[in-house]
Amino acid sequence: RFSILGQPPGTVPGKPRSSQHPAMTPSSSPKQPVQYDEVQLRQQLCQGYTPEQSERIAAALTLALQAASQDKNKRPRGVATALIIHRLKADANSVLAALLSDPQLRETLPEADILRRFGEDTAHLVQKVNWLNTFTDCRDAALMEPEQAELLRRMLLAVVNDVRAVLIKLAYRLERLRLAPRENYATRR
Repeated sequence: RFSILGQPPGTVPGKPRSSQHPAMTPSSSPKQPVQYDEVQLRQQLCQGYTPEQSERIAAALTLALQAASQDKNKRPRGVATALIIHRLKADANSVLAALLSDPQLRETLPEADILRRFGEDTAHLVQKVNWLNTFTDCRDAALMEPEQAELLRRMLLAVVNDVRAVLIKLAYRLERLRLAPRENYATRR
């Protein structure tokens, strides 16, 4: 089992374990880490893919779980994001990219390693997701003007020509919203 800070998707405090996600064990306190069962996660994330794809997903899952156990920051995890993407019945490269786009891996796993171990399509998708995750040039004032918002939307769609990257980014955003109740008021705002 690996420990990951944050409320996992599908886990509701106060609900019995049986009604929650089977691969995740809620901790006794919201401040304590969540436990992930690697075997159950592997079975779930590899379901519906070829043996070769399943091997690559299992390898990426191991990397994501190790990275998450080393990172004590409260932020969305690649594992939780991959579960969201898997529930959407996305292709194996999308699940791989969600796992490999974990914030800790983004900081520690070189792109060349991703390319070598997981292939060109996955490496490009991870690169696009990481770019979206680090994009901060958008200001609230700029979005007040409809023309500016449309310009920003067109620019993002031109740069990210793969809708899977946007889907993964939205899954990270969903996970961030799930973690928001655990943050202080200033952070939530």
